[in-house]
Amino acid sequence: MNHLIRLSALLLFLNACSHTTPSPAAKLDLSSASKGKTFTDWGEYIIDAGDVVNIIVEELPKLNGIQKVSPSGYISLPTLGMVRAKGLTEMQLRESMILKLKPHTKIPRVSIIVAQMNSYVVYFEGKISKPGTYKLESRITIQQGIALAGGLKGEQLSRIIVVRDTAEGVRKRFETDVKGLRDGLPMLDNFVLERGDLIIVD
Repeated sequence: MNHLIRLSALLLFLNACSHTTPSPAAKLDLSSASKGKTFTDWGEYIIDAGDVVNIIVEELPKLNGIQKVSPSGYISLPTLGMVRAKGLTEMQLRESMILKLKPHTKIPRVSIIVAQMNSYVVYFEGKISKPGTYKLESRITIQQGIALAGGLKGEQLSRIIVVRDTAEGVRKRFETDVKGLRDGLPMLDNFVLERGDLIIVD
């Protein structure tokens, strides 16, 4: 009987410990950061609000010109009205316009070029030479971004944190060691910055 009582008490104690002592949260490294918000897997830029596109329609010159994507994600064109641009690549927007133009011309010849990537903005904070807001004009890796911001500041540095929105719209922190960045690890050298990223060096 005493043996059973002691065993029951031990089980109760272990159960209580499992509920009162949470395991430490695992740090998320850069390899687990979500991708595809700004560029496709093939490197195509994904248009967003604020970007500027240059449109050429050979058969309908009145549609030609510069268009800024509205906050709601659309461009406004004569004849076609509101055309959604946000979330599309140049090629996808071109295909969308061709479909809309077919009732007006038999074989639409359309060219779309992103003239300004106004939405491709990232932020640097912490021990960086030139912290601040940066509007990027081309696809940039974290290595290139840090160089653009003047490089790391000081010697007593431990980690680089990237705060990024996930596909579900939740902001998460992803970390890497400064040593890995300085050693030029391939994964870090190929880690592309997404619009809205906050990079913190500490």
